[in-house]
Amino acid sequence: MKEYRKGKNDIVFAVTAFVIILILCISAIIFMLLDLLISSIIFISLVAIITILIFIKQLKMIALKNEAESLVGTDALTGIRNRRFFMEYAASQIERSNRINRNCHIIMFDIDNFKLINDKFGHAVGDQVLKLISNRVKAEIRPYDLFARYGGEEFILLICDAEDKTVISLANRLRIGIEEQKLVYEGKDVFTTASFGIARYSPEFTLEEVINFADKALYCSKNSGRNTVNFYFHDI
Repeated sequence: MKEYRKGKNDIVFAVTAFVIILILCISAIIFMLLDLLISSIIFISLVAIITILIFIKQLKMIALKNEAESLVGTDALTGIRNRRFFMEYAASQIERSNRINRNCHIIMFDIDNFKLINDKFGHAVGDQVLKLISNRVKAEIRPYDLFARYGGEEFILLICDAEDKTVISLANRLRIGIEEQKLVYEGKDVFTTASFGIARYSPEFTLEEVINFADKALYCSKNSGRNTVNFYFHDI
């Protein structure tokens, strides 16, 4: 009987020991898995953070590049496009116009007697006049019209998807707006006017030739008393 009890106790002890060892083993495995999981989470988090930082850096580099490209194509004084940007972008728009058969016009205008303004009031006032006129024109044209400073006191626009009469009306509206605008300097009103020339693009001519046509029309305006609009017709 004692041997039976002893054997039974041995079995209970063995089972108990086995269960304890099994629990310890499972606990050890769980801790190992948790440690591995935590390590994995930390590793994945670090990778994610590094990836995000690299992505943010790339976005900043792209933004800086775009800003630099924008500055290259922008006139420093007026904030509008410069001649280089105009020629490149206008060429692509003209090429597109050839494919879809749409109208495009070049408008050129020049501030009348601008040298007299600089001589009488100084170049700082002349710069203010250029800025005011640029802002006035930007407010009048459509968002997708191309407007640039061509050089000195000369400006240029590319107007697409518009008929002759619409472009002529726009040029006259700009002319009147410039005429009505004034700059006050040391208690004196500084008024300006501008002369305009317009030419319609045609596939048989290059962009440079059409700009030259508009320039000829502009000088017709200069020679006919200034503060006027002239349209260059290819057949004259």
